[in-house]
Amino acid sequence: MNDDREMNFAPIVLFVYNRPEHTKRTIESLQKNTGAGESILYIYSDGAKGNSVDAVEKVRQYIGSITGFKKVEIILREQNMGLADSVITGVTEVITRHGKVIVMEDDIEVTP
Repeated sequence: MNDDREMNFAPIVLFVYNRPEHTKRTIESLQKNTGAGESILYIYSDGAKGNSVDAVEKVRQYIGSITGFKKVEIILREQNMGLADSVITGVTEVITRHGKVIVMEDDIEVTP
């Protein structure tokens, strides 16, 4: 029964860029939800551009330490794709793999 229930969890896809505090609050809110430990979390980190290198690096350091999910898969983009292309590409990849997805950005906080 537990395997059937786990199969019903949609993977969570989180798009991050250069806001480490926003990203941390988003992750902390997700971790408080029932089923977080049974959920796969994909994190797409867009590449830096301009003066965002330091902030992007801080986000990437933080996301490398995330626990509390069944699996955390981090996709680091070397180039800056921009939000629209990053979301389209990431959502397409995960839906192709799992057939469903919960899409989050780094400024969304959820409640349990």
